Amino acid sequence: MTGHIRKHQKLLWIIISAAVIISFVAYFNPASRLEAGRGSTYGTIDGKPLRRDMLVDASRLAQLGGYLRLGEGYDSAEGKQQGFDLNQDTYINVLLLQRAKDLGIEVGDASIAAWIRENLRDEKGPVAYQAFLENRLNPSKDRFTETEFIDWVRIQVIRGHLADLAGVTGDLVTPREATANFQRQNETFVVSFAHFSSSNYLSAVSLDPAAISSFYSNRLAVYRIPERHVLSYVRFATADFTAQAAGELAKIADLTNRLEQIYAQRGAAGFTDAMGQPLTKPAALEQLRGDLLTNQAISLATAKANEFANAVYRQKPMQVANFINEALNRKLAVANTEPFAENNRPAGLEDIFTLGQEVAKLTPERPFTLPMRGAQGVVVAALTRSVPSEVPSFATVQTRVTEDYRRFKAQEAARAAGEAFATAVTNGIAQGKAFAAIAAERNVTITELAPFTISGPTIPGLDPRLSPNTIKSAVFQLKAGSASTFQPAGDGGLVAFLKERRAVDDATVKAGMNSFLEEQRGQRKSLAFQEWINRELVKSGLSALMKTDTAEQ
Repeated sequence: MTGHIRKHQKLLWIIISAAVIISFVAYFNPASRLEAGRGSTYGTIDGKPLRRDMLVDASRLAQLGGYLRLGEGYDSAEGKQQGFDLNQDTYINVLLLQRAKDLGIEVGDASIAAWIRENLRDEKGPVAYQAFLENRLNPSKDRFTETEFIDWVRIQVIRGHLADLAGVTGDLVTPREATANFQRQNETFVVSFAHFSSSNYLSAVSLDPAAISSFYSNRLAVYRIPERHVLSYVRFATADFTAQAAGELAKIADLTNRLEQIYAQRGAAGFTDAMGQPLTKPAALEQLRGDLLTNQAISLATAKANEFANAVYRQKPMQVANFINEALNRKLAVANTEPFAENNRPAGLEDIFTLGQEVAKLTPERPFTLPMRGAQGVVVAALTRSVPSEVPSFATVQTRVTEDYRRFKAQEAARAAGEAFATAVTNGIAQGKAFAAIAAERNVTITELAPFTISGPTIPGLDPRLSPNTIKSAVFQLKAGSASTFQPAGDGGLVAFLKERRAVDDATVKAGMNSFLEEQRGQRKSLAFQEWINRELVKSGLSALMKTDTAEQ
């Protein structure tokens, strides 16, 4: 294993050194956030107790997956629009781990190393592992550690094994079926279109005060200010525990020898700077020491946060006064936030990426969050008060309403013009007129697109305000010489005309079919695996728990 990793560069020193390090550096396991209730259960899986810590660990993996896929805003409204669902991903992780256990699937170091070697890359190619840790995962400044990344990779390997077992029907895609699909997706389309943009109609909008006032009255829900929250919180800053962490590491008599052992096992090529350049041995040893120091400081901060949280949780009834008094008794600084909406992060807590989901769980009867880790340490918060939702007066939002009204009426005008043009085109083509001639008669500008295929990700020269998929869906079912109906688009819409539809040549089919057949089988396999997951979630009882959690949120 050591030779294998050394051969393939900057991989998985945590695997090699785990036996050396974990004995004296506590690893920030996400379940430590619920240390007081690790033995408690949260429903059942396959009729057996589902421990709370199992759910927390699975949630941590889901958060890391969202972060790696979507970046820092993974749990924002935008992240949800892109398909991230923390609740769903958490329960799927629980299911995958349990089914791997049921089937005896074990993921060793070699499998983890192979997955990282094959998948840790960007658009330029493979990414140096140490550079990834420092620049992307960034455990010393962010909220995810290298150990958590290894655990996340482990579940990706498990997912692959289970997908192979559950997705065997994907192999049933025949070459004939794949060839037909390939031909459809690789036809060449030659298209011209007319774009009706709302920006061209803005200046013609009449700003009638009565109409704007009515517009506001009919859309009160749009302008409603959501419920806001005020938190009191205590932060256990990682920096405050650095000196203590250094002292604990100093007590390890053979620390230098252990670091030397890790360096020897990992090999010189396994240590690089942020640019991927090899480090000298002294610099590499200092890097190892720094990683240990940071992890130990995080561990100490977490332990203190858990200690404080447990003391607060034990006091009955649960009330914010207990939180404040406990903090004062411990001489901990208590800070307060400005009112903020649930999906936002207020000043002072910008680094707490799980804040939104934790605040959503708070009630007057249970006003305390679990310890939440951020870039600067660990935070425990209490819900001081909630500000009810309200509708602002027209006078306070008049400028915003006026601009909204202007854009709305411009879009209406653009779409009306587009629909009228589409009708004229349909009638004109039936009379033998050319698309360009009809456009000229109505003084409508035509854009000629470069030839494109349905499978291509972009359409060269397309206005960035328009989605390629809008054009593709408009013409996919058309015959050459016909036009689409009006197609609504973000700021208006368009009417497309298919000038020519060219079949893909045999040489292209022959050259691309092998990879396309594999892609088709992979897609079918993925679909079969997803169907298996859905069945197993129901069968295990996790689906009911997932729905309950979603409803509570």
